[in-house]
Amino acid sequence: MPQSNQLRIVLFATCVVSLLSLACESKSQNTSNTNESTAKQSDDNTKSLPADLFVSEPIADARGVAEVKNDEAAKGDVIITGRVGGRAEPFVDGAALFILIDSKLKSCDQIHGDECKKPWDYCCESPESLLANTATIRVTGADGKPLQLDIKDEHGLSPLATVTIAGTISTNKDQQLVIDAKRIYVAGESKS
Repeated sequence: MPQSNQLRIVLFATCVVSLLSLACESKSQNTSNTNESTAKQSDDNTKSLPADLFVSEPIADARGVAEVKNDEAAKGDVIITGRVGGRAEPFVDGAALFILIDSKLKSCDQIHGDECKKPWDYCCESPESLLANTATIRVTGADGKPLQLDIKDEHGLSPLATVTIAGTISTNKDQQLVIDAKRIYVAGESKS
């Protein structure tokens, strides 16, 4: 098997495992514990998105995904911008999670003659490029776990939408960048 195919498989598997582990971690907590405090956490994680999550004014001083990901000193609060995409399914069903990709990369619909049916998957990019230019964005509850609800199509948040996120870096190591969103600005409707 060519090395690029092996790398694509590893990249895909890493993304899927990361997203599923985040989603499954939340679901397993809600099904395995029955005490009263866990039930309260479960309720907190299934209610709704925070009322102040989506903002109507642009968020200033945003950095690109790759810039933040490559900054080993990046910790704590951050403002990041990019487009929803990087996979055929950039949203996780039943969890407030999605993939953000650096805006400097061209989606398939921006490449002349490309007739990709899911241009937000950036299938023309190499696995190395996708890995270096993507971040996982999540909206968490009081317990720090992703909310168990779909975020797709909220306030125009859909594949290829350009967004700016103010949040906190949860993970920035081993080629993974995870940001807990506190505010999301959607610049315009997507082309999906």
